[in-house]
Amino acid sequence: MPLESLLELVETLSARIDEHGTALRQSEALTRAVLIDPLLRELGWDTEEPSLVMPEYRLGRGFADYALLKDGTPMIMVEAKKLGTPLQEATSQGIGYCIQDGIGYFAVTDGRLWEIYETHKMAPIAEKMIVQFDIAHSPPITCLKAMALWRPSVTADSMSAAQTPIVGLDGAQLSAGADLGERSATASEQATVYNTQRQAAELPAITSPPVPSSTSVQPAPILREGTNDYGEGWIALSDIVVHKGDAQPVEIQFPDGSGVPVGRWNRIIVEPVRWLTENNYLNQSHSPIRYASRYIIANTPIHPNGNGFKSSIFVGSFCIETNYSAPNCVRNARLIIQSTGQDPAQFKVRFAAQPAASSRISAPASATLSGVDADGDNWIALSDLNLKGGSTRPQLTAIQFPDKMRSQTTRWTHITFEAVRWLTENNHLDMSYCPIQHARRYIISNSPIHPTGKAFTRAVSVGDIYVEMNYSPSACIRNTLAIIERTGQDPAQFKVRLSS
Repeated sequence: MPLESLLELVETLSARIDEHGTALRQSEALTRAVLIDPLLRELGWDTEEPSLVMPEYRLGRGFADYALLKDGTPMIMVEAKKLGTPLQEATSQGIGYCIQDGIGYFAVTDGRLWEIYETHKMAPIAEKMIVQFDIAHSPPITCLKAMALWRPSVTADSMSAAQTPIVGLDGAQLSAGADLGERSATASEQATVYNTQRQAAELPAITSPPVPSSTSVQPAPILREGTNDYGEGWIALSDIVVHKGDAQPVEIQFPDGSGVPVGRWNRIIVEPVRWLTENNYLNQSHSPIRYASRYIIANTPIHPNGNGFKSSIFVGSFCIETNYSAPNCVRNARLIIQSTGQDPAQFKVRFAAQPAASSRISAPASATLSGVDADGDNWIALSDLNLKGGSTRPQLTAIQFPDKMRSQTTRWTHITFEAVRWLTENNHLDMSYCPIQHARRYIISNSPIHPTGKAFTRAVSVGDIYVEMNYSPSACIRNTLAIIERTGQDPAQFKVRLSS
């Protein structure tokens, strides 16, 4: 493809926009035929060859206007709109569907403005953009940026604006063009671009295409210990890089400022699903969401290959596969959040240092430790634990359930929460047990309102059950015992680990 041919086409398309703008703004079909298809063909995508371009390709719950293929596999989805249509809504939805279906790139265009995104980049949508160009802007700059869609670049998975300068552009023009390609333009910037006069001078012929840059910048790993930009112990989900031996997560915070304890890596998947569902960001239209050959969430616990989920947790009507390594739990949580159009950077995780596995925990003077578990001298049955006031109160580090599953937690209020969660997930506790109360306050209820009419001071929901978390450590133990006993379970099978 001689570049002067692309330059000539871009000038032709710009002239068509000037001449037929009114008609193009009324018809997507016309926009595709006279603006979009010609550019795709010039960039090596024969729109009449199904092995290269498949129209109306199934994507998510709908269809993409074009799938650009390599050996039958979609490399990039292209969504077309009639001239002048805002692209924001189609961008968010299209990127979400591409993430669900494992497609790495998404482009959206109204025939004049083109935007191309790297869908799986762990960043807000604006930062996923690879390049943006305007057909009616300076044709030489447009040619450079349009090379991101050149078929050899796409099939080589190295999409970027071309870096080779075109003769006839001065440094200021190149700088202005590059700046607009690296970020979303403001309304005033777009208006300026739209009104820019096209260059009248003919450029010297260039007979070979520029070479796309394959350089990508990877974010630096961020440690999960000490202090960071979000405050001590808090790390944005988008920044987490898990290494062997890292501390366990203890709490996750959502974009609205609410948070819940976690304690296990698979909760990094479960809790965002719960929050997204409860806040109407995630619904059945997003399901299933998959990575490679396995589902992350689906309507039924069956993977595409027919195998059942190895470890499933239900949140509403969603079934979540939780049998993943710590790094993959983080990756899957990001994919789910991005599928809904939300920003993983707004979900933050707090970590705490793990106690040494070999350390023995001596009995603090302020705790009665009779009945120390024989299968591990740091574990104390919840039924045998009696906290007393004073400065020597022991530090909680973890809770163990009857099935030997464990959850790390450092807050006594989380004892009640974790017990309710385990009982619910294992079908020992449901709404028929609600409310459970002590004195004039509810411990759990189906609404966060006490019998006095006052709202829960600190409410956390586990499914449809609300847990009042505003209790002292000794009251938390008392409440947890009451809930466990109400369900017919044995509190002695729930154990906690303490440190001085």
